Amino acid sequence: MNMDKISYINMVIQKYLEQNKSVKNIPAKDLMPYFIRRHFP
Repeated sequence: MNMDKISYINMVIQKYLEQNKSVKNIPAKDLMPYFIRRHFP
């Protein structure tokens, strides 16, 4: 996996956590809509 994809994944997770401050564990299924909306490369 190249660094662009890793940076992209980190950005999506950061945005998710900013919008869901009470979340401690993130189920992968909850992140999928964020990746789809942001057109994961």
